[in-house]
Amino acid sequence: MRIQATLPRGERRSLIRHDCTAPAWRALVGEDLQFGLIRDISPAGIGLLLDRQIDPNQRLRIELQSKTGALWHLKVLDVVHATPQNDAAWIVGGAFPSPLTHDQLQALMS
Repeated sequence: MRIQATLPRGERRSLIRHDCTAPAWRALVGEDLQFGLIRDISPAGIGLLLDRQIDPNQRLRIELQSKTGALWHLKVLDVVHATPQNDAAWIVGGAFPSPLTHDQLQALMS
């Protein structure tokens, strides 16, 4: 028997994203390596909260540190959307051209 998850109407993601809002988990984003808060993550992509505007269709460098601080992964991120939240915050969603493996994601989250 095959079980298939049902995604909300209009949802385009095919992989489950893991909520990363508590406790706060940060990444270094862009060539200037500014901090961003990770909101959610999956093998295929990530949602970030940034304090600056990022243009969609941009390719960024992102450094992901494990929650314990013991492990780093350098990734490329293709920005899919950037939505202003207020005067000082942006929600940015992006896709990894080279997805995280299951083991890499588990190591980052533990």
